[in-house]
Amino acid sequence: MELSEEYPHSNHLIRYSPCANYLACVLKTKVFVRDVQSLKIKHLFTCIGEIGYISWSKDSRYLLCCIYKRATVQIWAIDQPDWTCKIEEGLVGLVAARWSPNSDYVLTVSEFQVRLTIWSITTKSAAYIKNPKHSNQALDFSHNKKYMAVAERKDCKDYIDIFSCENWTLIRQFQVATKDLVDLKWAPDDSSICVWDNCLEYSILQYSPDGRLLNSLRAYENALGIKSVTWCSPLNFLSIGSYDSKVRIINPSSWKIMSEFSHPTSLTNIVAYIEEGQDHRLQCTAPSHLNINHLQAFGYFTNRVRCHQSIIN
Repeated sequence: MELSEEYPHSNHLIRYSPCANYLACVLKTKVFVRDVQSLKIKHLFTCIGEIGYISWSKDSRYLLCCIYKRATVQIWAIDQPDWTCKIEEGLVGLVAARWSPNSDYVLTVSEFQVRLTIWSITTKSAAYIKNPKHSNQALDFSHNKKYMAVAERKDCKDYIDIFSCENWTLIRQFQVATKDLVDLKWAPDDSSICVWDNCLEYSILQYSPDGRLLNSLRAYENALGIKSVTWCSPLNFLSIGSYDSKVRIINPSSWKIMSEFSHPTSLTNIVAYIEEGQDHRLQCTAPSHLNINHLQAFGYFTNRVRCHQSIIN
């Protein structure tokens, strides 16, 4: 196995571009953009302060850098090194930033979720949405890139706002039956929106974009609930991971649990792999009852691997 030399970085801020041609690495106020194949520096960008977050645009043309202490976002163009863009939130502060699906807009959230601002990097215009519920969650774009769903909290109730991505106007608002909505996701076919409560209660609901409650599910009560949710495209299956160490697969037609998989905290069998053609033997010992939180990797993976031995039987 060949390893490159070590490259210094800050705060684990290393990101591959979506096109997989570039690697961005942050070192305090500087961003090094390297070619993935040769690891040679293609661009070096310097920001006005220490960088706290970076994100590539979907088309890999732009690189976004957040300087939280200055409430500023700086954007760099890969194919136009002389082009720059700077977004200043000022006194309202900055806690989060993300790209729109078409890479023409940057969304920023101010401190205390006072407002969500949508900045156009082509027309230099801005649109404002008041009081988003969360900074990094409860916001999702439809897969056809036409609509954006945002959770809002007002009068101690949760609402979903649907905006048009063409002009960022509100086209629908409806209340949802959650006690404390934590996140939402569009279905793969954009026919519905799934919302769920925080971890204190197992409650997940499915709404149509016009606000009709289609389905709801409570797998159990009086225990910590949902941990993560994801849709399966294109079949519209929904998988839900919960604090009872189980993953449940939901049938999109009946909205009932069709499969249930356990994920125990202890492992009874571990298999190690080595690269084919190596003469050395893997030597390791493990207790008869190994906790997954203490599991460490033995060996490494390559394109062609074979099972060498079972560590625990």
